[in-house]
Amino acid sequence: MKTTGHRWTFWTGFCGLALVTAFWAVFALFSGAGELGGGWQGLWRNAPNALPWVLALGALGLAYVRPMAGGLVFAALGMLSVVYFDTWRHPATFATITAPYLVFGSLLALSARLDGAGA
Repeated sequence: MKTTGHRWTFWTGFCGLALVTAFWAVFALFSGAGELGGGWQGLWRNAPNALPWVLALGALGLAYVRPMAGGLVFAALGMLSVVYFDTWRHPATFATITAPYLVFGSLLALSARLDGAGA
């Protein structure tokens, strides 16, 4: 039986990951489009920059169906971002990229544990 704690941790983790991942996907798409010609052409040329974030949005499907696996994937992405983006050097970067993935991914994994699916 799903408890209130399970629902709270699941939806907080899932919605938090969806918002953060969507933000970074849009940011990655638009961030270099102006230098690549602007307009639709610039967006099209800059689309490969957003591909990793679009794949992370796809991983949300996994997180919805299997919260434990999805939560651990996103927590691992958070840990990998420490190395890839050097977030340990800059607290603001750590707070905006790494911490949300660690926190929300952990909440998803915890929701599966509270539900009994992760036992």
